[in-house]
Amino acid sequence: IMRRFTLSFSLFALKAAANITVDRKLDSIDLTLAGGPLGWDGSDWSVVVDGVMGGKSSGDVAFEDDGTTMVFSGTISLDGGGFSSVRMRALPSVPLDLSRYAGVVLEVEARPLGWSADDATAPLGMHLQLEDSTSAYDYSSAFAVPIGGDGVGTESTEIFLPMGSFDRASRFGFQCSACALDKTSISSMSLYVLFQRGAFEVRVRSIVAVREAASFPAPSVTFRSTDQLVALLQQTVAAGSAVYDKSYAEIC
Repeated sequence: IMRRFTLSFSLFALKAAANITVDRKLDSIDLTLAGGPLGWDGSDWSVVVDGVMGGKSSGDVAFEDDGTTMVFSGTISLDGGGFSSVRMRALPSVPLDLSRYAGVVLEVEARPLGWSADDATAPLGMHLQLEDSTSAYDYSSAFAVPIGGDGVGTESTEIFLPMGSFDRASRFGFQCSACALDKTSISSMSLYVLFQRGAFEVRVRSIVAVREAASFPAPSVTFRSTDQLVALLQQTVAAGSAVYDKSYAEIC
């Protein structure tokens, strides 16, 4: 069995504070970008919503479980921009070189299924956005926070995003098909919920840059009735259709 070793500190925060150069010889070590065993630095994160575009969405960020879980919550309104995000402050010093990493792994808590067909919950479409210091655009990779568990307790799951998947270049609603992320110059990152009307909550435990590509099993789900399964499918299709109508097929 191959174990993944992780250098457990907030690399963004450490470099910003001390201007430390990362040893490029540590090829077998993954790097914790945020969260993990040492927790989140709450002062590094702030909410940005679509009010900058005339929208009416809301957002809030809190840190629970002794600071080891970031809880990003809010409400998406499609009357305006249709997004809510939580953003890490930009590095004031040397940007981060992730060019030798295979991708990024997010550890999140699966969304609870709910107890009945009336409160079935769809997966939550999101994207992780990376910023570099050389481009006017930001670069995103889409993923979904899956359903998991049986309504009792929480279930953790991991999601691998290849570095090559950060290929959706955007800025203020405009896209650039010819732009590419400069992986040698990462300066900040953000998590976004987009175009899915209503309240949301996502619980993130860590964001880690990994040396090797990875795959993870999907959380198990226990349905109490056929009606609950049908309701989940209907809600998932409805949420995906709204995102597709906004020309964001990667999320749906």
